[in-house]
Amino acid sequence: MQQTKQPEQRGGSHAVAVISDVNLPAPARERGLDPQQWNALKSALFPNASDHMILLALDYCKARGLDPMKKPVHIVKTWDSVQRREVETIWEGIASHRITAARTGAYAGQDEPEFGPAVERQLGEIKCQFPEWCKVTVHRIVAGKARAFTGKVWWLEAYARKAKGDPNAMWRKRPWGQLAKCAEAEALRKAFPEEIGAHETADEMEGQMIDVTPARRTSEAVETSAVAVSRLDALEQAVTDVPETEPDALQEMLDDLSGDRPPEEPASEPDPAPAPAAPTPMPLAAQAREAAGRGITFYTTFWNGLEMAQRRELALDGTHEECKALAQDIDRSPPEQAAG
Repeated sequence: MQQTKQPEQRGGSHAVAVISDVNLPAPARERGLDPQQWNALKSALFPNASDHMILLALDYCKARGLDPMKKPVHIVKTWDSVQRREVETIWEGIASHRITAARTGAYAGQDEPEFGPAVERQLGEIKCQFPEWCKVTVHRIVAGKARAFTGKVWWLEAYARKAKGDPNAMWRKRPWGQLAKCAEAEALRKAFPEEIGAHETADEMEGQMIDVTPARRTSEAVETSAVAVSRLDALEQAVTDVPETEPDALQEMLDDLSGDRPPEEPASEPDPAPAPAAPTPMPLAAQAREAAGRGITFYTTFWNGLEMAQRRELALDGTHEECKALAQDIDRSPPEQAAG
């Protein structure tokens, strides 16, 4: 039976360990990985990450059509204030934002980063020197012309901090370079809001705090989105059903939907009725398909209103690409001809 080889000392460097077929996790084998590929992922691309998170990163790359060996995503430890501990999370790298922008065919490059004055300050237990801010301008072709979109980020708001407030090793080593990547990510989000959305990068999220667990945020956002979709359906039905000769009736329906209708006088002898059961929230994928069925503009608004955890969920199972294609097809479809 082939055994795993331990790293060997060769001229001061470590040889990469070889993982046998016996040690290859079953989920990795099911995804078509061989021991050498798994070893590269474990030792070079995602060192110290759990197997579960590495597999999740692979699934995310597959859903987005990204090459995981180019490391478009990172596994980052962030502080979860609810669980009171560090948790592993997956975030896109700046390379993923660049790939997304390039795939549009409208990316027209960027200017060199501009930095603010150098600042020296005591942060935690060490004295640091860093740029006060950084600004990056990205260019996108809009209606045949190059347009500029600028992202500006302040170092004290962006740096990855440790428990006592001092920056981590990477931000101490590359204070200008790390801030430039954060500013570039902000500029790319401004230039490509539909394609990139509000996705932060690993450089922006490393050492930051997550105030609410993703599961809780997802549950609350799904319920909110479901209510919004149902209210929109009711509004469209109201406009369709009410004749033009009854504007007062239409106004009453609109007031009911918006909550602006003045309260009625209570009955002299109110008959209390049991509160209706709360509606079951529509599944996130169903909401996405519902939004896509109304065209790309509506779907883009729906997508931009989602939390990052929800976007990741839709991207991983392929629903986002499916809905985007559906919405584009809806907009391209010619209007039905009225019967003659």
